[in-house]
Amino acid sequence: MTVSEIITELKSLATEDHLQKMKGFGTDVADAYGVKVPFIRQLAKRVGKYHALAMELRKSNAHEARMMAYMNADYKLITEKGIDACVREFRS
Repeated sequence: MTVSEIITELKSLATEDHLQKMKGFGTDVADAYGVKVPFIRQLAKRVGKYHALAMELRKSNAHEARMMAYMNADYKLITEKGIDACVREFRS
């Protein structure tokens, strides 16, 4: 799958109801679609560990795509500098 295919699929799984629930929990929903975490996990599992794709997803502004990036990254390939960058980029 490509980043654009994943974004398209995430958008298809989104609901306005869940987006409002996310907002109620304090999530910054400016760049969120409203996809439930179990759906993100299912998509991540289908894609599998794919570090290059995960790093591309991480660049996305989409909340759910960034969550999925951390699910699909190969942690053996992430450096201390990479972890620091992830922490700086984290938004909830």
